[in-house]
Amino acid sequence: PDIDHMRRLIDSKTKAILVINPNNPTGAVYTPKIIRNIIDLAGEYNLYVISDEIYDLIVFDGQRKAPNTASLAKDVPVITIYSLSKAYLATGWRVGYMYKYDPNNLLDDLWAVFTRFLMTRLSANTPAQYAAKAALLGPQDNIKIVVDKLERRRDLVYRRFNEIDEIEARKPKGAFDIFPKINLNIDDNEFCKKLLWNTGIVVPPGSGFGSFGKQHFRVVFLPPEHILNEALDRIERFMKEIAK
Repeated sequence: PDIDHMRRLIDSKTKAILVINPNNPTGAVYTPKIIRNIIDLAGEYNLYVISDEIYDLIVFDGQRKAPNTASLAKDVPVITIYSLSKAYLATGWRVGYMYKYDPNNLLDDLWAVFTRFLMTRLSANTPAQYAAKAALLGPQDNIKIVVDKLERRRDLVYRRFNEIDEIEARKPKGAFDIFPKINLNIDDNEFCKKLLWNTGIVVPPGSGFGSFGKQHFRVVFLPPEHILNEALDRIERFMKEIAK
């Protein structure tokens, strides 16, 4: 992220800075230095940081875990959000947690609101909570198995996309998304509609994630290699047709 650009976006309505690390949709993993720069920016404007670390264990190329924002903060308050739906493959269980780092008690009023929500019993069901405890405290061997599979699939989609003349993609460092750029004079929303109509493949347009995503689309590389190859074959044929 461009810290100077972020600074220009801060105004009187800004309350917090949201960090998603590893990032969805780009697959970027922010270094401790980048995280510290964001924390310093938040401190400069008396903001707190919301850190979405749902993909923290899904990192590639020899990394073990994405940096934890709260551990790098000094006096800037941080709210960390976590879910078991990604690394622990508990999608649909709707179970996760959040915690705060707040050395100067600046989040007391906000935390009181969260507590009132908890008192209305808006929480995960009991079996899911016991499953979450077992996942977090039990053996972690399965995570490496999952990450190794995802890294092979990451390498596959990265290579295949960059073999298509009309597409370029950066190699994701974490999560399980890749964010290819369309090198054609076509709106990304229109591109995704035509891709669906002509190939049956559904991908979200990049502009749906913000202005930075224009001319991009997101692909999730969770499926097995043979399914990914079939989808990429269809995309490659489609790109050749619309490039004519």
